[in-house]
Amino acid sequence: MPAIRFRTFVILAAACTLCRCASPPLPEDVQPVPISTEAYLGMSCQQLALEALNTGDRLQRLTEQQRNAYYRDGLVNMGHDYETVPDRAGSLARAKGEMIAIGSVQHTKGCPTGQPSNQALKQ
Repeated sequence: MPAIRFRTFVILAAACTLCRCASPPLPEDVQPVPISTEAYLGMSCQQLALEALNTGDRLQRLTEQQRNAYYRDGLVNMGHDYETVPDRAGSLARAKGEMIAIGSVQHTKGCPTGQPSNQALKQ
């Protein structure tokens, strides 16, 4: 009897591993795409801060969507009946790259890089 349980365990573990291979990556595993800083060089520190805020909000949404795609796709592959969630890895990689480019320009210009509030940016 223990041999059957072990064999069943090995088969289930292999099936789970195979299902995960076809799944979208976790947000943490998505590498940023290199983005040119050229588009940000003409911006003031205030404009860069607003751009960082907007891009950060988009990055957060994309991260949540990617995490949902990862977990939902795994459940679909395991036989659960869920609607698939689109993979956002490409958009997430671009947003990560944009944040790096914005931060680089802010650093070059000597801009403060804290998380400004929306109200402070509108003044």
